[in-house]
Amino acid sequence: MTMNASRIRKVSGTVGAAVGFVAFLIVGLLPAVLYGGWTGLVIAGAFFGHPVNMTVGPKILIGGGAVLGVLAVGALFTVIGSVLGSLTGGAIEVVQRGMSHPAPAEAKADNDTDGTH
Repeated sequence: MTMNASRIRKVSGTVGAAVGFVAFLIVGLLPAVLYGGWTGLVIAGAFFGHPVNMTVGPKILIGGGAVLGVLAVGALFTVIGSVLGSLTGGAIEVVQRGMSHPAPAEAKADNDTDGTH
């Protein structure tokens, strides 16, 4: 069963996005939370002064920074995975197209009927 070109690229892009998201869960989740929370703490310190008292405002900024870090890094991993998957699908299409059509030089040699090469 062969798939058409647009279907190959669509499926490979979706698989790449899934692989990128799983890679994010394994590799990037903890650093995203930590760096996002740290950034929120820096912003809270700029607004409320250092040392930061843990009142409602700084807690919202720190939590929001952690959530924003997770969303941004998760989106980055997913998009990069999707792009790599689509590129892989494009490479598969090129290989399939090359295997199904003979090269121009081979086609000319096969069609040569006068016996000269």
